[in-house]
Amino acid sequence: MTIELGGFQGLFFLGLPLRLSGTVLLVLDLLFLLGLLLAGRRGRPGAARLARSWGAATFLILAVAAPVLSQVFLIRATGVGAAPVPGLPAEMRGPAASLFGALPWMLAGGLLGVPQAALVGLLAGLARGGWETFSLLTPLNTALVAAVVARMLRQNFREWPGRLARHPLGSGLAAGLLLGPLRWMELFAHTPGATYDAFGSTLSRLGPTLATAWIEVLIAGLLCETARSAFSLDWYRPARLVTGPYNTSLSARLLSIFVTLGLAAGAFLVSADWVLARAFARQLTETQMMRSAVQAGESIPFFIQTGRSLMGGLAQSVAPGLAAGQLAQTDLEAPLRSIPFFRRLAVFDGSGAPLAVLPALAVGAEALPIELEDGLTAAGQGIPEEVVLLPEGARRQTELVFLWPVLGESGAQPVGVAAGWVELAANPMFQPSLNLLGSMAPSEGFLVDAQGMILAHSDRTQVGRQFSAPVDPVEVPYADSAPDGTPRLAYVHTIEGYPWRVVVTTPLRVVDMLAVRIALQLAAILGAVGLVLVVFVHFGSRRLTRPLRQMAGLAEAMARGTLGQPVRVSGDDEIGRLATSFERMRLGLKARLEELDLLLNASQRTASSFELEQVLPPILDGIQQLTGADLVRLTILPVPGAPPTQAEAYQAGSSTADWSVLDPQILELCRQRGKFMLVNPARARAILDIKTLQAPVEALLALPMTSKDGFVGAFWLAHHAPHSFAHDEINLLSILAGQLGVAVANARLYQRAEQERLRLSAILAATPEGVIVTDGMGRVSLANPASEVVLRGRPEEALGKAAAEWVSAPEVAELLAGSGEEIRTAEIEVPGGRVLYAAAADIESAGAGAAGRVCVLGDITHYKKLDKLKSDFVSTVSHDLRAPLTLMRGYGTMLTMVGELTDKQQEFVRKILGSVDHMAHLVDNLLDLGRIEAGIGLNLESVHIDEVIGEVVDSFRPHAANKQIVLEADLPDGLTPIEADPTLLRQAIANLVDNALKYTPQGGRVSVRARQHDGRQVVSVQDSGLGIAPADQVRLFEKFFRARRKEALREKGSGLGLAIVKSIAEQHGGRVSVESRLGVGSTFTLDLPVKAEPVGEVSLDRAIP
Repeated sequence: MTIELGGFQGLFFLGLPLRLSGTVLLVLDLLFLLGLLLAGRRGRPGAARLARSWGAATFLILAVAAPVLSQVFLIRATGVGAAPVPGLPAEMRGPAASLFGALPWMLAGGLLGVPQAALVGLLAGLARGGWETFSLLTPLNTALVAAVVARMLRQNFREWPGRLARHPLGSGLAAGLLLGPLRWMELFAHTPGATYDAFGSTLSRLGPTLATAWIEVLIAGLLCETARSAFSLDWYRPARLVTGPYNTSLSARLLSIFVTLGLAAGAFLVSADWVLARAFARQLTETQMMRSAVQAGESIPFFIQTGRSLMGGLAQSVAPGLAAGQLAQTDLEAPLRSIPFFRRLAVFDGSGAPLAVLPALAVGAEALPIELEDGLTAAGQGIPEEVVLLPEGARRQTELVFLWPVLGESGAQPVGVAAGWVELAANPMFQPSLNLLGSMAPSEGFLVDAQGMILAHSDRTQVGRQFSAPVDPVEVPYADSAPDGTPRLAYVHTIEGYPWRVVVTTPLRVVDMLAVRIALQLAAILGAVGLVLVVFVHFGSRRLTRPLRQMAGLAEAMARGTLGQPVRVSGDDEIGRLATSFERMRLGLKARLEELDLLLNASQRTASSFELEQVLPPILDGIQQLTGADLVRLTILPVPGAPPTQAEAYQAGSSTADWSVLDPQILELCRQRGKFMLVNPARARAILDIKTLQAPVEALLALPMTSKDGFVGAFWLAHHAPHSFAHDEINLLSILAGQLGVAVANARLYQRAEQERLRLSAILAATPEGVIVTDGMGRVSLANPASEVVLRGRPEEALGKAAAEWVSAPEVAELLAGSGEEIRTAEIEVPGGRVLYAAAADIESAGAGAAGRVCVLGDITHYKKLDKLKSDFVSTVSHDLRAPLTLMRGYGTMLTMVGELTDKQQEFVRKILGSVDHMAHLVDNLLDLGRIEAGIGLNLESVHIDEVIGEVVDSFRPHAANKQIVLEADLPDGLTPIEADPTLLRQAIANLVDNALKYTPQGGRVSVRARQHDGRQVVSVQDSGLGIAPADQVRLFEKFFRARRKEALREKGSGLGLAIVKSIAEQHGGRVSVESRLGVGSTFTLDLPVKAEPVGEVSLDRAIP
């Protein structure tokens, strides 16, 4: 492995693929790249980013850096043991990995988009292809891988494969699986020579090619992980994640898992298949080579031995003639014709001169080959020799010359040499070996001597050439290269007992062809089996998940309320058990829904009507249908206190027997025992008298119906056939019995309430006082005929209408629109000169606050007339009494001028004057009250209320000091002047202060305060006196009314002071109120508008109960 800083040496060149497979790969690259680019156009987030200034700048930087980084800092694999490429004079360079070559297009995929990443990858591939691989496939492969990685970085699947693919490191791992094989196919497409030679050559480079591809993408993935964290806002992150297509259903999930595992297992099996197939093919080829070499060499020793034997016999036959000097060529004719082994026979003398040659040589002895002369010399010394004569000149075939010494009579010294020429290609005994050597195609077999010279070859042009055999003997085939560089296997078989060797060579492409055929067959089988398994898994998973899909559909139907379709149960496996449980759940849910529907129906019917004849029969029918009982019966006790009658009963079911005979017994049992159940006919006969029944009873369940008033009846059902009552069934029937009991109780309450309503309606219709009732929304809910005088129509028409629209009298509308626990009153004049007294208060609901208001209208016209007569009478009497009282006052004061009076007389005079003063004060109050109520003498002017309060307080300070009472005034600054009669206002405040001082004990406190808010001024007088009882507060402002407490009655008073204060407040459009607690004190509040609104004689006050 070497490191190169730059790889821009040489000329830039891009070549077309040399093979059809390369052209197919080129077309596929273009099609897949085009598909990815078109798929990446949807949404075009990369185009939007590119439109930004930083996006365009980033793209330009990456586009410039891509071709540079792809050819710098190269790590090149060397010494990979690759087989040489046939026909190439030099060895090819090893594959190289650029440390930062994949970084630009991976960054473009994460920051910009798929098209931008593909373009940057194309630029990087152009540089690598032009200076490194010289292949047009390189830029297309690089662009394709860049587009795939960009697509993976930008997918939006939420499962773990999608999350892993969005990480550059995960995408880099996947890219390595694609880039490495593409580069190896690119190398194969540009390797010259035969297909299998090129395949064998590139196969040896597969490992380094894959390793260098993985190095590039993993380094880029690690660096891009850092960039993804550093530029998290700019790195693409999907806005919305979706479910991947492999996870949309259980069938798809199973199929995707199986396909993934199948591909992994298939890749492993194909790799193992190739390794085993190549090993088996090589082993088979080597075995065949060894077998062929052994077979070809088996006959050669026999051939040599036969030649030697024949030559020995020939030497013996010619020895006498040679010794006698009478040897002639005719002596050789018989052996040559009788033995078809030798092509020529000759006899040489001791000096090597030919004595007899048949057929004759074309040249003399001096022209014999050197090898033959050397052999003759050795044979002349008594050593048999075989000399090989290679084709040369007129000799067209390899010849083997057997030399055998001819011994003299003594047998010790050779006297000559016998020679026999054998043409290897024509010798019948050598022909089998030669045929074997020529029949080894596609292997080659030939015969070499000890020096490696080829003696026999199926290709005659190879005879005489040199074969480089290993120095050390090799007993197995070994790898070798042919003279043209073709890798091959060679096996050298040494012939036993002779220095010749049989060599068999086979090109490695033969091994590869055989391995490919074996591997393809196994791969085809694996592929077919895998395809069948995929189809089987697909349909099997769909069949397996069909019940699940059906159950999912049924679940959706159940969610919509459809529970009538059953679940098909098949098998006892997990899905079968699930379907069984699902069916039980459906039936249970259906039963629960039917129960709930029955309960809801019962609740709705009991709430919609109080007529038992309309409510109970449908409910009993529903119970009968749900439980399957033959009889469902409900028996109601008579109303307590009513005349004794037969129990009311309702029945449902198919039974036509008379079951009323059991009603008294069941009612009594339910009253005593409560709920009871009978499932044994014998036991039923012991408890119930069922002898008179016309139908059998095998099971019976009775439940009491109760309400808050107690036991109201019994609800029971019976079965003609044996039946076991389940716990859930009993609970449901118990709930229904409770509802039915409530329904019966409500019906009775309704009947009682209806009777009371009719009675109340009759009373309201007959009463002369008007009554108007409103609900919480201010709508008229009740109005009797007497209230028509204040309505805009008939009382029946006003029901349910807004009181503010249907009440003609504004005072009544105001009373009904108010709120509060206290009772508000008003006097109203209606057409015809009548005066009505209206009183309104809230209708309290238990725990829910006010539920509405009620207003009662009483006709007080007669009482107003009497009051006027009384007022006239009092006014007349007051005027008539003023003169006598004045005289009595004058004469009483003059008694002291007549003379000395005794103490008793002085006491009498004081009592007379006190009584006269009291009577005069009473007469003044009566006159003032009459004048105020008549509206006479009301002079409105701007008054500062703080000054009036100050004058009143100052005038009562001596009296307060005498009683040792603290009298104080709290007057804020900035009070607005009001429109009022100063005299009457002073009198009202003075009456309140006088009352407070009068009923406050010694040492107490009286406080006078003034406040202003919302256009009104409020004067409050607070004391720490006796307090007023709630019952007295209602009539406190009536004329001549005084509290009934002993402490209050001790103080003298006329009962007109507060009535005067009320009249003054009402004449100014205000009101007066009181808040008091016994033993704590009282607070009187005078509420006046800043701008007076005189109201005449109409009064509206608030009284605190």
